[in-house]
Amino acid sequence: MEKGLIICGKPGQYRHSKLHFKCCYLHINVENSELYELLNGLDDTLLIKECDELAEFFYKMAVHSSENIVDSLFLHSCADRILQILIKLSKNRAPHASVTSSHAKVLSDTKKYINNNYSNKLSLELLSKRAALSPIYFHKLFKEYYGVTPAEYTLQVRISAAKQLLITTDDSLSKIATDCGFSSQSYFNYIFKKQTGFSPLKYRNTMLSQMEIYP
Repeated sequence: MEKGLIICGKPGQYRHSKLHFKCCYLHINVENSELYELLNGLDDTLLIKECDELAEFFYKMAVHSSENIVDSLFLHSCADRILQILIKLSKNRAPHASVTSSHAKVLSDTKKYINNNYSNKLSLELLSKRAALSPIYFHKLFKEYYGVTPAEYTLQVRISAAKQLLITTDDSLSKIATDCGFSSQSYFNYIFKKQTGFSPLKYRNTMLSQMEIYP
């Protein structure tokens, strides 16, 4: 938890956290299907270093009343600006010219496959074969389109899944390591600390100490 961290709660997700610092919360009901898909595609957490502009809009909304149409229009404009900034910041790099529309669909399908199968062994050879591309060309296109290599993205997904399991279950570290696709608990411990700065156990204890769980 640090300044500039945006937690994007999705439909069906629940958080009961007691934070030790001030923060702003914006609940949005979305009827536009395109906007819904954009927001649902946001990462669960975004860390924004230059967050002053966002904070300004959040705090303006927090202290502003909604007693009349003028106030309502102001609040809506602030919310629209917040959404515009978040979507702009969270969008992946623009695809390279060499990434065709057909390749974009293949890469998107590969990303979904990783999201649904991160507990399995996901080698470059396996992923490129599913994409019907050579390993070298697949690796190149994936990096150009998403800004990370297939291995880096897979690791991001696994670490994110491990974080969720650490704070929402009592599973052992060895089980979490296996469930998240790590070859051993020792390797899981090493990679998790390298990525987060905490050992898995330290992360679990730290996060749970900051959360107030309701029955």
